[in-house]
Order: sequence, then structure tokens, then C-alpha cells
Amino acid sequence: MVIFLAFESMFFAALIAAYLVFRVRTVIWPPSDLPRLPLAVTWVNTAVLFASAYTMRRARAAHRAGRRDELARTLLATAVLGTVFPRGAGLRVGPPRPPWLTLSTACTARRSTR
Repeated sequence: MVIFLAFESMFFAALIAAYLVFRVRTVIWPPSDLPRLPLAVTWVNTAVLFASAYTMRRARAAHRAGRRDELARTLLATAVLGTVFPRGAGLRVGPPRPPWLTLSTACTARRSTR
């Protein structure tokens, strides 16, 4: 667990460092073509994430206490919240990529420009 936490901390630090490098080297910030972040969706996603952490904590407590009915209920709630969260993140990111855009078409287009 310590190794995992160290990895996550280093990964987060690398993301922050990359942001700072882009921020310092860019004359105009934020770039004009950067889409605005929908704050309402972001806050709803944050609430869903906290709610799923809470239901998982309740499920763990129910498991330790031997309350199987509460365990099943809270695990189901956690699973539902776990499926809601990525959908909300998808709304925040934007529409999915076009079906014709695949890795092979991107590689072919790159080769043809050389």
C-alpha cells in the first residue's frame, strides 16, 4: 500500500509539474481555443465520488459487523454510483470521438504526411 501511495503521489506531482511548465512557457493563458470547464457537472461528479466513498465505507463496516443485508444494499449503491461517475466525467470531457477515428487511421494519416 505504501508503494501504491508513493506512486500516486509521484504521478500527481508529475501532472502538477507538467501543468506548471505549460503555464510558465505560454504567453497567453488560458489559450483562446481551450473549452470552458462545466462547473456544475464537475461539482455533481465530486458529490457522486464522495457518496460512493461513503457507501463503500458503510459496506466495509457492515461486513465487519456481519450485517449481510446492509452489506448488499451499500455495495449495490456503490456499484450504481460507480457507473454514474464515469458517465458524468464523459459529459465534462465532451462528445466521444468519431467512429472513423481509430489508432490505425491516425497512424496512416501520419505516415502519409511524411
